[in-house]
Amino acid sequence: VNEPYGLWRAERALAERFNRELMLRGVALQDPLTTHIDPRCRIDPGVRIEAGCTVVNSVLEAGVVLENGCRVVDSEVGQGSVLKQGTCLEASRVGRDCRVGPYARLRAGARLDDDVAVGNFVEIKNASLGAGTRAAHLSFIGDAAVGRNVNIGCGFITCNSSGRPLKQRTVIEDGVFIGSASQAIAPVTLGARSFIATGTTVTDDVPPDSFVIS
Repeated sequence: VNEPYGLWRAERALAERFNRELMLRGVALQDPLTTHIDPRCRIDPGVRIEAGCTVVNSVLEAGVVLENGCRVVDSEVGQGSVLKQGTCLEASRVGRDCRVGPYARLRAGARLDDDVAVGNFVEIKNASLGAGTRAAHLSFIGDAAVGRNVNIGCGFITCNSSGRPLKQRTVIEDGVFIGSASQAIAPVTLGARSFIATGTTVTDDVPPDSFVIS
């Protein structure tokens, strides 16, 4: 390797060799020529990876499906989960039977429990989502602990920054319903089974079983 072209040729030869080994072990690659997988990854037989994916230093268990344009960096993806087109994972953990994307971004510290749905243009950073929780589209969930079976409406934002380096945390307990176009001004806690109406800005802690509207 004496120049970038030589480097590309070497990388291409290694990629073709590794992809062939994966397929012979039972990993389904839709298009090996457009699939880029770090040889340090652990990918179990039965995983399906569709065209245009990049998988770097990751662990993928049987039954995982990665769709076009996905990128996974130093992450884990559990059995039966689907990463849809354009999804990017960076140092995140996805449990079993999750649906992520299309065009979702999980940044460092994102943790999804089993059976979580994260839809298009949702960004999650340093936050955990409990089993059965749904965040369908166009939301930012940062520095938060979200419980089980929470419904997060379109356009919800955890306002985690006060302009200082230390980010503030939001706690959303089990069974909370959050209407569209709402914000939680951290630090704040939304109590279990509370209902946050559409367009509400939450600035104070919400007791369990409460109805909140701006």
